[in-house]
Amino acid sequence: WQQDDTSPIHPLTTFNDLVTSQWIHYHVVNGRWVVHTLAQAFLSFTPPFVYQIINALLFALMIYLASCLMVARQQRLFSMVLMCFLLFVVFADIKTTMLWSMGTFNYLWVCVATLSFLLWLRHVHRSDNRIHWLLSPLSLLVGCSHEAIALPLSITLTVYAVTELRKDRLYPQILYILWYVAGMLICLMSPGIWQRADGDITLLSRLISGAINIVFNLKTTWLLIITLAIMFYKRRDSLKQSLTSHRYYYLCLLLSLGIVAVCGTNLERVVFYADFISMLLVAALWSTLLSSRWQRCLIAVCSVVMLIYYVPTIMVRYENHSNYCYIEQQMKE
Repeated sequence: WQQDDTSPIHPLTTFNDLVTSQWIHYHVVNGRWVVHTLAQAFLSFTPPFVYQIINALLFALMIYLASCLMVARQQRLFSMVLMCFLLFVVFADIKTTMLWSMGTFNYLWVCVATLSFLLWLRHVHRSDNRIHWLLSPLSLLVGCSHEAIALPLSITLTVYAVTELRKDRLYPQILYILWYVAGMLICLMSPGIWQRADGDITLLSRLISGAINIVFNLKTTWLLIITLAIMFYKRRDSLKQSLTSHRYYYLCLLLSLGIVAVCGTNLERVVFYADFISMLLVAALWSTLLSSRWQRCLIAVCSVVMLIYYVPTIMVRYENHSNYCYIEQQMKE
């Protein structure tokens, strides 16, 4: 960390360093102070193998939570294999699979927190009113995690609260939604985010970059669009049911695409959260549309392809490690 752009870089050695660096980070980089505090704490004060073990466990948990959120119990094996395939083969080419190693806190950890929040929100009951007053402030920490998912989800949850809960304003879900929106606002009010968002980029340039991103990088979203188009011609009743039952997911997806369209960059990682929501919807649709026989076939095909895909990925990983060792040696010399 460093005090400003002209100061030397210092390693984190104390908890005070961590707090100070995050305070500076919030003002000059972005407002993701929750997830970046975790990142600095783990990367500075724990051995690397601890971080890698937790990542592996969190990835498995993310896939399981996503399956629980979107499909019935009997469809979970198929949906989990399909989601793994969509993440590592459809979304990421061989080199961008490195995203999970280099940006894992911003993506993997945030996804686990967001899915946990949504599942908890689904199972909130009126009978537990007292405990909700104690637990709901934790939603603020989830809302502070990443503006690219927190902003679309906050708007979606606000629409949900107005349309679904308008008859009962004291319903406990409102508490969690309010705290989540508050966390999103704290994240979004970061001066660092607005400095990055400005960047002297014209609206036309933003829209051009966003269009390039949507056309070339939103792979899972295009797969969802193709699926919906086929359903429009072949299974309109199923399409209507999906649009009704998952209407808030589709709304959140549209809002996420809006961020991609105006963010002013065509980096692949910018589309991650839009594609992640599309992945949830594709898994839900295919789990209900495909017969058990087709699901078993796809499980086998996806598993074989992922195993084959793993070989060149390991080769890229090894090449990256060799380059790192070479650079490190040059720096020492």
